[in-house]
This record gives sequence, C-alpha cells and structure tokens, in this order.
Amino acid sequence: MNVKKLELSIMKYWPYAMLVWVMFLSWRVNNFYLGKDAFFYAKLGESIWGGMGIAMWDSPYVVLPPGFPILIGAVDQVLCDLAWSGKIVGILAFFGSIYCFRAISVEILKESKWVNFSLILFSLNSGILLNSVSGYSESCFIVVFLIMMLHFFRSSSVGWIQVLGTSVLWSLLYYIKPEGLIIGGIIYVLLVSKFRNNVFVYLIPIVTFVLIFPYLLFLKNYTSNWQISGKTYVNLVFGELEGPHQKAVEGEYPNRYYIADLVGNDPLLAKDPADYWKDPHNDLMKRVFVNWRKLGSQWSDAFSWIGIALGLLGVYFSRNNHWWIVILPIFVYLIFFILQRSLTTYYWIWIVLMTIGLKEMQARLNARWPNLRYVQWSVIVLLCVFNMRSVLKVTADFIFQ
Repeated sequence: MNVKKLELSIMKYWPYAMLVWVMFLSWRVNNFYLGKDAFFYAKLGESIWGGMGIAMWDSPYVVLPPGFPILIGAVDQVLCDLAWSGKIVGILAFFGSIYCFRAISVEILKESKWVNFSLILFSLNSGILLNSVSGYSESCFIVVFLIMMLHFFRSSSVGWIQVLGTSVLWSLLYYIKPEGLIIGGIIYVLLVSKFRNNVFVYLIPIVTFVLIFPYLLFLKNYTSNWQISGKTYVNLVFGELEGPHQKAVEGEYPNRYYIADLVGNDPLLAKDPADYWKDPHNDLMKRVFVNWRKLGSQWSDAFSWIGIALGLLGVYFSRNNHWWIVILPIFVYLIFFILQRSLTTYYWIWIVLMTIGLKEMQARLNARWPNLRYVQWSVIVLLCVFNMRSVLKVTADFIFQ
C-alpha cells in the first residue's frame, strides 16, 4: 500500500466529509432550551440587536459576555431563527479554526505527515465538534485564540498595525469569554519575549484596556464592583463544596444552580470575588484539590492515558520552545469548577503536544527498530477512535434507532 497516496486521498476529501458530518450533527444535537447557555447567548444577541442593549427581560444582564451573542444576533437578522443562528456561527468558527490550526501546525511541526495527523485529531475531537454544533461560545473563542497565536508565530516585527491587530484580538477573546483576558496576557508575554527591544509591544496592553474599558464600566455600574465578569461570582458558587448554597434553605440560601438566574435578574447580587473568599465556608485549598482530581479525570476522558503520556513527552521535547505555556490558564478553573466544555478551549494545544511526542518517539524507535513503523499508525487509529467516540455514538444512535 502506498501510504503517501492514501494520505493525499484522505486529505483531499476530508473537508467535504467534515462538512457533511457537521451538518448532520447540527441537525441531531439540540441544546436550545431554557436553562442552557446556548439559549441565553441567543436571547442576549436578540436583545442587543433589538435595541435593548446588554439586557435580558428588561434587566441589565451581566452573567454572559456580549461578544458571542452579538455574532448570533447578526446572523439572526438574516435567518430569523435563533437556534440555527447560534449553530451557524459555531460551524463557521469550527471550519475557521481548522484552517488556523493547520497553519499553526505547519509552523510548529513542519512535516506535512504530522501536520495532517494533528489536523485529523483536531477536527475529529468530540468536544470541539459538539461545541461547534451546540451554539456554545467555545467554538468562536477557539478560532480567535488560534488567530492570535498564529499572529504571534508569523509576526516578524511590531508596528502600529501589529499593535492594533493584537489589541483587537485580545479584546475579542475577553468579550467572548472572560478568561480570554488571561489567555491573551500569556500570548502577550510571549510577544514581549520575542520583541522585548521594540517599544511598540508595550503599547498593546494600553490599547487593549481602552477597548475593553466600556464593558468593565458597564459591569461596575450594575454590580457596584470592579470585576472582569459578572459570572465570576456565579462560577465561584457553582464550585462550592460545603458552602451554604450546597444546603439550600428557602428564603435564605438558594440552590447554587439557581444563582445564575438570580444574578441575571439582579446584577447587584454578583458579589466581589474578594468578599466571597472571606466567607469561612469557602475552603480554597480543598476546592483546588478536588478540582485537580476532576481535571485529571476529564483530561484522561478526553485524550486517554496514552494521549496524556504523549502530550507530556511533547512538553519535554518542546522545553526550549515556550509557545505551549498558553495552556497554563487552564489551572484558573481549579478555584471555580471543572467543566468539560470549557476545557475544549485548550485541546488544540494538547493535540499539537501529543503529535510532537509521537513524532519524537517514532524517530527514536525507528532508529533502533525500523520494523516498528506500524506502531505509529496503530497509535494514530486508537487516538482518532478515542477522540471521536462521542460523535460516533450520536451517529450510531441515529443509524440503529
């Protein structure tokens, strides 16, 4: 079998196969109902484009940021269908992220064989795929994240255009998801290390602050606290282990899962996070320990222990190239709670690291045992099937129902 010819054939028809599969999943997956973020994103977008501003049910809405809803509302002006508007934005973002991911893989991996392998792993990942057809903001966030990273890799100098471009991308990350402020900060640190002698690079945080200040002021006006997101307090309550919200008392402490609705209706309930930690019920160290175990469990569910081992190998072999430190903000979730959907934001980093680990492992094995080249393809097939098991289940349920 001519492996090279097979690889070329697969990559030639891959975009068409993915388009068909994504449209099928869009039809089968429905997360658009009250209580789901997809519903609130869409309704907020409808409100913004309807002239009511960042509001929901006649009240200023601080729980979700406005970036993704604005895009949904824009598409809804044409489709007049909020559910499918969210899906269309997610699907377009998904295919945009595939293009950007491939470009980044070329920058890091160089060889087309490994670029194609990483691209297949990325595009078949169940978490990334299902987010893109569910109307969640993660799909849009990933593509902006990848664009900003690609901008970092391809920047040869920093001038006014680069300052404006980087600042806009950093702001977009924040307006889509609040943790984008931290992720953008890590990418900015990489830029500073690359262009430390260029005075323009130090203007980027200033321009970014100017761009995000209107929303920070909006939050301050309606929550009475300076904070980067009205959902910070909500997520702290969601992650409680033994706090009063865990033992709901009618008229005193609502169940923690209703806190988002309460803050949505009354922004003043979004407490200052610093005040939240003063409560003796909130044991930070215990929460971090519990969430650390959850993070390990969900990461192994996403990539398998083989994928984790290969990713750690990739970290080792990339120790002199620090691009991968953009994964570090994932540990911020340890003080809140671990949600698989949010972790997908960082999957692309681990997929590239896994590919580096497999590439280096194969090179060393082949040098000693040339006949072991088929090990590479066995691992590739196993990782692909493991990555896509959730979407395979959706497909199988439809076929055999």
